[in-house]
Amino acid sequence: MMMMCSYLYLCDIFSIVCFELLTLLYVVTFYIMLQEYLLSRELDEAASCVRELKAKHFHHELVKRGVKIAMEEDGRDHASKSSSLDAMAALFKFLVQNSIVSEFQVAKGVQRLEKILPDLKLDVPAAPSMLDEFETLAREQGFLHIPSRKA
Repeated sequence: MMMMCSYLYLCDIFSIVCFELLTLLYVVTFYIMLQEYLLSRELDEAASCVRELKAKHFHHELVKRGVKIAMEEDGRDHASKSSSLDAMAALFKFLVQNSIVSEFQVAKGVQRLEKILPDLKLDVPAAPSMLDEFETLAREQGFLHIPSRKA
């Protein structure tokens, strides 16, 4: 994981690869990091990887992918006490509190997730209610400041 983070950073500095490939590498790295986080629930390790990527302009994609992954995980057993959605909320709260991810990027990620909700609903029928649940958690924990979709 560390090697991929370093490679992405070097590619970004020297503009070695095209933007599309760099974007794909970020998405893959985010996916691996978020899956690893859900298994370990280690906030410091996840924060370290996000920080090392040096991709502040792309953190909205981290948020979008993280909530989507959590929805897919919880969609199988949404009644679980230890939900992936709660874990993602804890991660993004930690990242915002430590000034690693901005509140603006969290809001942008949630808004991008709302745009793909109809497609996501095909795989996770409870996706709209789960997104509402995540938004409520995020507002209560103080790292999301956009109006509710219901308003």
